Amino acid sequence: MSLRVGGASMAPFVRTGDVVTLRPDGRVRVGDVIARLAGPDRLLVHRVVSGGDPPLTRGDSATEADPGLASGELLGRVSDVERAGRRIRAGLGPERRLLAWLSRRGWLRPLLVAARRAVRGRAA
Repeated sequence: MSLRVGGASMAPFVRTGDVVTLRPDGRVRVGDVIARLAGPDRLLVHRVVSGGDPPLTRGDSATEADPGLASGELLGRVSDVERAGRRIRAGLGPERRLLAWLSRRGWLRPLLVAARRAVRGRAA
C-alpha cells in the first residue's frame, strides 16, 4: 500500500507530499518508521523510538513521544519514501537506530534545528 503524507513531524526524512510505501509487517524494531492509526480520522507516520511493550513512536521533528502503540493501530512499516519521483533512503537505512536513540532522548529535534540554521547561514 502506498499513500501520500502531510505534516512536518518527520521532516526532513519524510516531508509533506512524499509518497510512502507500507509493508504490512507485524515486526516493529527500534528505528523503523511506521504508519499507525491515532484515532478514527488520524494517521501518523512516525519512528519507533523504544521497543518496549508497548513500543513508543515519535516524529523526528516532534517535541514529545506519542502514546504507546496499541493493538490494532499498526498499519505497516515504511519500506520506501518517494519525493518528486525519486526514491529517498535517508532515515530508513542503518542510521535509523541512531535517529531513534537521539529522538528518544530529545536530542534529534535540536540537532535538526541547528542543522537547518547552519544551512541557511551558508546560503545567505
